[in-house]
Amino acid sequence: MQSSILWVGVLGILSALLAALVVVPLLDQRQPTAAPAKVDGGVPTVVVVGGGLAGMTAALEAERNGAIVVLLEKERNTGGNSAKASSGINGVHTKAQLEAGSPDTYDAFLADTLESGHGLCNTELAKQLVNSSTEAIDYLSGFDVDLTSLSQCGGHKVH
Repeated sequence: MQSSILWVGVLGILSALLAALVVVPLLDQRQPTAAPAKVDGGVPTVVVVGGGLAGMTAALEAERNGAIVVLLEKERNTGGNSAKASSGINGVHTKAQLEAGSPDTYDAFLADTLESGHGLCNTELAKQLVNSSTEAIDYLSGFDVDLTSLSQCGGHKVH
């Protein structure tokens, strides 16, 4: 049985946010070079490599869109580096920030992100990260991921 393969690299928090808001929506827009393989019932098969936050997000969205998903993980447990992260996910105008009266703004988050990158950031990707952060955190919260604690992570001037 042939299958379409979705490779999702786990590159920390950026990958998780991009998978939630950039990679997964692109699934609907991709142009396969050949007709996708079909399994019984006519549903394309998707193989997701990596069971971290990015891989889990891709698998959930593929399943929501009717795919039969196979998730491959090299470790004994899923979660990847996201399970080891202790400071949460950077975001702006999140529900927790609004409730706490945080003065953070999209412009400040972008400036901090670009400054932290010491000139190595792809500005367009940084803008995508910042502009999608609220939606990404809301998305993850919909799966009962608790992202209500506020902290000032490295490189950011506001929490």
